[in-house]
Amino acid sequence: MRLLLFGITASGIIGAATIIVMALLSGWTVRLPYRPFIRFQLMNSISLLCVFFSLSFLFKDIKHAATIIIYLLPASFIGGCLVYLVGRYIYIYISSNDKSA
Repeated sequence: MRLLLFGITASGIIGAATIIVMALLSGWTVRLPYRPFIRFQLMNSISLLCVFFSLSFLFKDIKHAATIIIYLLPASFIGGCLVYLVGRYIYIYISSNDKSA
């Protein structure tokens, strides 16, 4: 959408490429034989790595990108755990209500 709204720019191409790579790697991660929580955190890590590479291309300075990722890491992992737990709770709650009906 960014490419359509603002035209073809370097940041738009990097953003589009990042989204495509993240989608492909997440699809690959779903097929791994790990528990859902491990797969979810692996997808979270892959996303952070893709964002890091995108930032390093955009800023052309790995130190600046690393500084941003260091602040983003704890929030991403804590938020990822909370999102997983809430999603799991909702899934279990809905599943238990479907069986009682």
